[in-house]
Formats: sequence, structure tokens, C-alpha cells
Amino acid sequence: MIVLSTNQHTRAAELFLSSLRLGFTIDTISGVDVNDARAAQELWLRTALQNMNKNNEPVDVQITVYSDLSLLINAVKEHELDAVTLLPLEYLSLQEDVSLIPIITSYSGDSDGEHYVVLTHRENNIQTIEQLQSRNIIVGTRGDKKVPQLWLDTMLLEKSLPETKAFFKSVKYMRKTTQAILPVFFKQVDACLVPKTDFETAIKLNPQLSVGLQIIAESPGFKSTMTCLRSDFHDQHGSHLTQAMETINQTEQGKQFFTLFRVSRILRFEEVHLDNIKNLLQKNQTLSQKSAHRQIEGQ
Repeated sequence: MIVLSTNQHTRAAELFLSSLRLGFTIDTISGVDVNDARAAQELWLRTALQNMNKNNEPVDVQITVYSDLSLLINAVKEHELDAVTLLPLEYLSLQEDVSLIPIITSYSGDSDGEHYVVLTHRENNIQTIEQLQSRNIIVGTRGDKKVPQLWLDTMLLEKSLPETKAFFKSVKYMRKTTQAILPVFFKQVDACLVPKTDFETAIKLNPQLSVGLQIIAESPGFKSTMTCLRSDFHDQHGSHLTQAMETINQTEQGKQFFTLFRVSRILRFEEVHLDNIKNLLQKNQTLSQKSAHRQIEGQ
């Protein structure tokens, strides 16, 4: 959700950065209004980076939102952006197309990232995923539906069941997770898939939800977003920008940023942060191939 860049017009030892060009993909803002997201990032970044300049020089921050990943890739290649914030799945998909170096990862939820859960109503006596075949499900994801969709598909394949679209009678997607949770609570829909943190928040607001609803499946933890620098830009400014971003929660603007984007933590990136999503991708690929072979043999 945070993106950083520069026109590389700096005055060494005097000015850390004078101008930043930033880009992020639309799904990283997790259902937040685009204008609100842009304004929040600009405010925090201007404050944080200006504080790092030797003489408190102001920083011109320019942010661009991309709904098309290919346009973001081209912008990086043309040096129109020096840094981007994107989803881990997006990063893995473009590694071979453009040279980016991750510096920061953010997430909601537990220490290992955001978990997704499948909920059913206790009175419907649905205790397993298998019992949801030919039933209705709502996926409420706040923005990114790729990871929960991939996890659900993989879980079904592990049980030698059809993938989501063929397994369920109907699948609906909602950006507001309450629109997924409440229909299950009122027995209008058989199940929903939502971020665990959203379910926990909903319970705090309405404790009756924990009485009526149950978790029948839970995913591993996944990191929410990654901030990456263009490789040549990283060589010049990587350490300073990483330091600036790690201090986000030390300012009032940064705390507002955490609240708006529902971020729990921001960490210096390590390769281990991608382990769960890489494992999920590999497992899905292997199981999909096995499923395809079974279908061919059955013909």
C-alpha cells in the first residue's frame, strides 16, 4: 500500500529526496476509496520523508493508481516509476518482466499474515468443506480476491473435488466483508469466505455472530502487500527509504494510515515472507495437473 520513487534529482548530503513518483495497484488498497488512499499516502510520505531531509526540505510526492498491471510494469521500465506497491501474487507474476527489489511487506492479522476462513451457521450442521457441494458461498475480500480464491481452489483439489466454480451452486463476491458474513448468520447463504481479522472485528461489534457462526476451514497466513524499488533506484536510495517506511507508526499520520488500510505491521522484507504463497502456488499447480490427468483417464 506504500510506494516510493524519485526523479533522482537530489543534493547529496543536503537533501535526501526532493521528488517521489509512486505507483500502486488498485487491489492493494483493500476496498479503500482511491482518493482517500492517495491522500493518506501522500500526507504520510511527505511528512516522513521531509523529516529525513537534512534541512527539512519539502518533498513533492506524486502517486498513480494502476488498475492494469501491464501499465505499471511499462511505467517502471520507462523509469516513470521507481517503486511500486503490489500484491505478492502480482510480484511473483512479473518477476521475469521487470527488475524490482522488495524492501517492505505489510499485513493484517497474526504474526504470519492474513488468514482466510470459511464460515457456516452452526444450526445448518455443515462441518466440512465437502458438505458445501452444490451450495451457495459469498467471498468477501475487501479487494484482493486472488489469494482466497486460489486457496479455496487448492483446498478443494486436495480433497479430489472440483474447483470453486464447479463445486458450488453459486459464488458471489463482495468487497464489504459484512455483506458476506451477515447473510450466513441470517441463514440466507450457506457459507462465506472472509479474512479472519474481519470476522473477529465483526464479533466485537456483534458478539452474537460467534454464537451463530463457526469456522470450518482456515488458510495459512499471507502477507498483504509488498513495496519494491526499481533495482537501479534501490542501489542509491534503498536503505534510506526502508528506514523511513519502518517508522510509519511513529507519527500521527502513520497511525491514521494503519487504521485506514487495516494494517497490523510493516516489516523489512525477507524471502521467507513469500514462502506461504509460493507453497500455495506450487501445490495448486501440482494438484491441477493431477486433476487434469484423472479427467483424461476417465474419458
